[in-house]
Amino acid sequence: MDRRLHNRHCGKGIRGDILNSNDLDILDISIAGAAIETGRRLELNREYTLRVHCKDNSFQIRVIIVWAMLISKEKLDKTVVPVYRAGVKFINISHEKETLIRNCIDSMEIKKGVTRL
Repeated sequence: MDRRLHNRHCGKGIRGDILNSNDLDILDISIAGAAIETGRRLELNREYTLRVHCKDNSFQIRVIIVWAMLISKEKLDKTVVPVYRAGVKFINISHEKETLIRNCIDSMEIKKGVTRL
């Protein structure tokens, strides 16, 4: 049984960056948090500033890392590069930031029949 209070939506069309690193993918997002994938190691229970880039706008939001794990992917030349997945919780969300998150979710390309994370 899913314990989440808010529905997660596939992050198609949403990018982000953390620690001035542009290699961050937002895998899914809700009004309360997101699942991300990056080449940078993120520390559990540490706060970061995440910049979210949607179709029409971008904004910064404070997050805390609630889970993280190392996975690996191979490049074409067979070298293994570290890839990390993490769950972030949005913290200190103002009404304005909540509206930006909702607008971002509403602007995503959601395909019918796609299972959301």
